[in-house]
Amino acid sequence: MELAALMQELKCSICQDFFRTPVTLPCGHSFCHECIQLTWRRQESSTPFCPECRETFPMNLKLNNNSKMGNMVERLTSQPTQTEVSKDICSYCVGKPNTDVRKICRVCEAFLCDIHLKSHCKTPDHVLMDPITSLHRRKCNVHQKSLEYSCLVDCTYICPSCIIFGEHRQHAVTLVTNISEQQRDDLKCVVDQLTLMEKKMQKISQQARRHRKYTKAKSVSRNNKVKKMFSEIRTQLKMVELQVIGEITRQNKEDADRVSNLIKKLNQRKSVISQKIAGIEGLRNNSDPMAIQENKSRELNSATASLCDITDLQGLKGLDDVLVMVNLQSALHRFQNEVTKIQQENGLWGHVASHRLMDISKFAGKSISEGLFNAFRLDPGERQHQSFRLHQVVGSNAMSSGRHYWEVEIDDLQCWGLGVSYDRIITDDESLLGFNSYSWCLYKPMSGDVHAAHNCEEPLVPMDSPVAGIGVYLDYEEGRISFFQLSSSIRLLHTFSTTFQNPLHAVYYVAVDNEQK
Repeated sequence: MELAALMQELKCSICQDFFRTPVTLPCGHSFCHECIQLTWRRQESSTPFCPECRETFPMNLKLNNNSKMGNMVERLTSQPTQTEVSKDICSYCVGKPNTDVRKICRVCEAFLCDIHLKSHCKTPDHVLMDPITSLHRRKCNVHQKSLEYSCLVDCTYICPSCIIFGEHRQHAVTLVTNISEQQRDDLKCVVDQLTLMEKKMQKISQQARRHRKYTKAKSVSRNNKVKKMFSEIRTQLKMVELQVIGEITRQNKEDADRVSNLIKKLNQRKSVISQKIAGIEGLRNNSDPMAIQENKSRELNSATASLCDITDLQGLKGLDDVLVMVNLQSALHRFQNEVTKIQQENGLWGHVASHRLMDISKFAGKSISEGLFNAFRLDPGERQHQSFRLHQVVGSNAMSSGRHYWEVEIDDLQCWGLGVSYDRIITDDESLLGFNSYSWCLYKPMSGDVHAAHNCEEPLVPMDSPVAGIGVYLDYEEGRISFFQLSSSIRLLHTFSTTFQNPLHAVYYVAVDNEQK
């Protein structure tokens, strides 16, 4: 046991290992050269001091190696010690050096194997420890007695002699067992908290695994829906492409047919003219003066009639870019609606706020603002072209340049009108769309045919029935406003050509008795 205590003295109090290149400070305490240098570098104080007794030293203190202590450490650590042997030999197993030691009795300072551990006294006075525990650390350095008490003032372990004779005589002390009980309670609280946290972690881990499984399944399902959705969108987009290309192809075929018919007619006329030329030349070469005189008038009249019947290229229209553009815009409009429908069917649609034409039959009074439109009521009174009450709606967005296209669903409305106007239509009393010099429209009375109206002129517009929708095209710079019928094929209904002087607004009107959609 004394050898074990000696070996404990040969250990550095900083690294708790045997001295490596030991140095001794002026206060008498020894440390590893590397440990004390590292400790001083980490100290907050600018003046170095001893880690054990706190004695301060000058900054330029020279550390000298303690070679004797170093040699002693080297000699003692180069051979087995009693402490090392005792870890493998039971104190009661005489002649059996290979018996494994399981516990150490702190009171008896005996090493116990499994056999003698059972028979050893297990009263509270005998405290068993693991064999890796050092008995030297459990004894007082001054009195070499067991550390059974704890000084509450200095927070250190002491022996009974320290209380009676030592520096802790008037300090408050308590048994180490009392402190250990309190510490056990504290440790139990910590264990309880950690156990609760462990259960929570386990629960969260289970929830995370379920979430991962659910998310993976949902991702697979959503991927399939997205693939299906975009496949359907590509199909719809292909239909848009086919419709526009089909319109271009149709116009090209019609123009090619017109050119072929023109060429055929020109060849026929050319053949007739060639015959006329041959007849006139034959008459010129006739040697009979009387024959020339008799046939001259007839040949000249026939030739003059042929000259007046020459066909030119004025009947060839070429490619109608506006009609192509209207087909494109109409197809894209339907494409947008189909995309929204596809999104809804696949659960990938969110409502996008937009302004729309409200039920204007519910508006009473004048100059009612609703979103992008201003609605007002109009009572034409005794005007012959309209003898019933109308509601007109004027778009608040002005169009002063560029090209614009929009569509209006007519469905089964009995009386309707749509077109463009200057904003003067809002301020002028009893100004009906199309029946003044500053508005252009397409309209249908309660019972009658469709007309185009501007400045009280109302040419009839033939239209297929039923009418599902009307497309409106505006080219401000060209001064063109065109109306198209929307059905399986798009057909131009009427075009106004003029020079616009002011910004234009979209205008709509319906009769009060119409049921709004």
